[in-house]
Amino acid sequence: CAWPNDAEGLASILSTWRAWVQSSAVSGRLSFSLPSVGLLTAMGELSSAVAKGGVPATELAVRIPIVDSDRTEALIPPLTALRASGMDVWLEGWRPGNAPLETLTQLPLDGLVFDPSLVAAVTQEPAETSLRFGRVSLALGGALGLRVLADGVCLADQHARMALLGCGLMQGNWFCPAESAAEKGQSSRTVIF
Repeated sequence: CAWPNDAEGLASILSTWRAWVQSSAVSGRLSFSLPSVGLLTAMGELSSAVAKGGVPATELAVRIPIVDSDRTEALIPPLTALRASGMDVWLEGWRPGNAPLETLTQLPLDGLVFDPSLVAAVTQEPAETSLRFGRVSLALGGALGLRVLADGVCLADQHARMALLGCGLMQGNWFCPAESAAEKGQSSRTVIF
């Protein structure tokens, strides 16, 4: 889910998540996309909220944006602390060329989230270039010991091609289509964030 505007919003999201997990037989992780502006502050707020109780860190994941190389070093201690608490840390918006290999090897990460543009290219480009980039990206993630998630899978063809490449973690409208506000009011489907 998107990062809330204040501590009260964060507490509300965490308590709603906890109630949902306790009332169902489903387990999983609540994933936050942290903002690039104020990234260190957001990590501190999340650590504080987890320390206050309610949701174990092992049920949470954070997604950090691609950062400039000069900011990488400052992120290592707080990300290491989040991982040590049991939280997953993912680098969001990854595609070939937008994050130096040095950044991928320095940051304490659990996974990479493919940028939706890479997933879209898998079916939009007539050449097989995007498939090669997909294969290379998955191989790179594996070589670094990272899980790889394809974000933005909206079409059956995208799902099939990503699976063909060996990508087993995917998300997007193909799996859970967005609902309009009117549909949400008339639907019995529960949508969490």
